[in-house]
Amino acid sequence: MPVIRLSLSRIRSLLGRDLGERDLEKLLMRLKSEVEGYSEGYVEVEVNSDRLDMMISEGVVRSLKGLLGIEVGLPIYRYRDSWIELEVSEVPQRRYIAMAVVRNINNSEGFIEELIQFQEKLHVTIGRRRRKVAIGIHDLSKIDSKICVYRELESDEKLVPLGYGRAMRVDEMIAETEQGRLYGSISIRDGKLPGIICGDKIISVPPVINSELTRVTRSTRDLLIDVTGTDLGYVEKTLEILSTTLAESSSERVIERVSIRAPWGSGATPRGELRRIIVGRGYISEILDVGGISILDITRSLLSMRLGVGEILGDDVEVIVPPYRIDISGPIDVVEDIAMAMDLNSIEPEPLAAVLPGRPSMATHIRRRLRDIMIGLGFTEVYRHVLVSREVLEILGYNSYLAIKNPVSSEMSAARPSIIPSILDTLKSSQHAPKPVRVFEIGEVVVRDPGVYTGWRTGLYLAAGVLDDSVSFEDIQAPLFSLIRTLGLRPRTASAEYPVFIRGRSAYIYADSHHVGVVGEIRLEMLRRMGIGFPAAVFELDLLRLLEAIKNPKSRRS
Repeated sequence: MPVIRLSLSRIRSLLGRDLGERDLEKLLMRLKSEVEGYSEGYVEVEVNSDRLDMMISEGVVRSLKGLLGIEVGLPIYRYRDSWIELEVSEVPQRRYIAMAVVRNINNSEGFIEELIQFQEKLHVTIGRRRRKVAIGIHDLSKIDSKICVYRELESDEKLVPLGYGRAMRVDEMIAETEQGRLYGSISIRDGKLPGIICGDKIISVPPVINSELTRVTRSTRDLLIDVTGTDLGYVEKTLEILSTTLAESSSERVIERVSIRAPWGSGATPRGELRRIIVGRGYISEILDVGGISILDITRSLLSMRLGVGEILGDDVEVIVPPYRIDISGPIDVVEDIAMAMDLNSIEPEPLAAVLPGRPSMATHIRRRLRDIMIGLGFTEVYRHVLVSREVLEILGYNSYLAIKNPVSSEMSAARPSIIPSILDTLKSSQHAPKPVRVFEIGEVVVRDPGVYTGWRTGLYLAAGVLDDSVSFEDIQAPLFSLIRTLGLRPRTASAEYPVFIRGRSAYIYADSHHVGVVGEIRLEMLRRMGIGFPAAVFELDLLRLLEAIKNPKSRRS
């Protein structure tokens, strides 16, 4: 987790009161942060990586004020339009940009040092070392043009790089400056880099370096912030964190929106939009295992964590989330904040009514039982990752799956909605082994579920496949029926169409009256596109449905 160095005098000044080391440590611990040590008027704090807004004294103090009762509820920021306008051209290698102006900052001793640290910590975390997001912070008073332009720079255009005393061509800057050597290759395209030009002067070459022209000094009072990147959502989130947190250093808390005309649309940033999440008292009590928590307790806790409270309808509380809290995405995150406000250390554990030995769950029992049965039927167990290739899913006709943004590899670009793709990939790599090849896997899948707030849930499936010189529907149906009968259930099938199976050679699987899966022969076209040279057949079972069939004998047919 990131470790930041903060000035104790700045913390005291922003907080408006003195705070002893022990008190500071206790409060930071409640915010999932830990003091690493003190040295010469500074404190080193390990901040939880999800609290990006707390990488500078302004953000830390904003949270401390809530816990201390100095300021509670949503921080209030005043938004107005800036005189700066931004025109965006097509910059394919780094398409997105957003801007904001923060005025009348308290540029006290140590502010610039912390500002640079804040910027770099964001670069390393949400910015993925500037590849996803890069930040530029400028002295607004040095900009005398109303219009700024974001476009590609030619290699022979010139600027004075920050920290250098002479003008350089863009290609010279990449070769001769430390930042150019480190970051110049990230967004270069045909020798061109993105650039921000205000009037006729280049003020930034993101993600590499700013211009000396707009250097932030002790006399700086107004800041122009630019954020560029490859993902518009992350660009705008980063700007919200920066603009609101830096506005904490101003008594007016004024944030000016910059008007933007871009290929993806027109508007103004930052948006400053509040989000609303409904959380029930029963849900909070269940998660925290705290009986008797009242709506008043919940409200006080939310306000002390600098969240807002909207409508209260019965036991449901509308929680209002400020734009800088990008770590809050659903009810469970709100409950975590309530727990921190209550101070988890003060929640006394209740003794268990009875000491019960641990035992495997029913799902674990059925998993072990299925494994033994499948091995007894002559199948070999395999273990595959829950992440698979999006290309394979699309080849097999799966059009509803959870895609991974910026995957490490194209082979791990989606969460599998079924184990069938993994079974077929295993059959592909095993097709030159002695025939027949019989494999199975019991593993997790990720399926769409509108009933949960994320829209997706994890399931547990069993899939098995047979590959041979000649494979029929009966070759996979026979072990499937043996499996279901061994569990004490009556198997049957009903005709079905499934994208991966041959029409007329596929079926739904029922255990008693419960629909538990699918079975069929793989289409020749699918086999060819997967690189499999032999016929194959597969079945797949949803183990939660199968478990329900085992637990509910009343639904069995006579």
